Amino acid sequence: MEELQCRNEREYSRVDTYLSLQVSRVPPGETEDLRSRSTHEFLGVSFPPLPDLEDQALAECMQVINAKLDAILKALSLQGEEMQAPQVSPVNISGSGLRFYSSERFVVGDILEIKFLLPAQPDVLYYVYGHVVRSEPSSCDRHNACVNFTVIDEDIRSKIVKFVFEKQREQLRKKRRQ
Repeated sequence: MEELQCRNEREYSRVDTYLSLQVSRVPPGETEDLRSRSTHEFLGVSFPPLPDLEDQALAECMQVINAKLDAILKALSLQGEEMQAPQVSPVNISGSGLRFYSSERFVVGDILEIKFLLPAQPDVLYYVYGHVVRSEPSSCDRHNACVNFTVIDEDIRSKIVKFVFEKQREQLRKKRRQ
């Protein structure tokens, strides 16, 4: 019963998924002027949108394939100055925070910069900031870190919430087919 109350107190739905992700600790003296942001760093090429298809299932499959190809191209194009290609990592994400595994150990209270790509918009790199609320050892020299977003634009939060709902809907469809 207590667990159920905890779930009902959550402000945002959560989902387990895989995201292209890069996390780094913000040095203590640099935490004052943090701003979340998004950047459109694609190859400088624009592609025409997919045509409307009458077969809804085919249209959805084409969109998924297109998003995956975009993500692959984006990962290949991210090189150099700001960010190397992010690693695809298992995460639990919501509009309020993120749980992820890291080889680096973070301490409760650390401020982290989190860079990630959402599959629905693989040409957009998001930057948000949060503080570590829990950090525990996991298996194989990995650490489980839970972060509460503290510097996040509401537009970015909305995109995360939309992604979470779409992912949950996808998972429900898979369950129904089984």
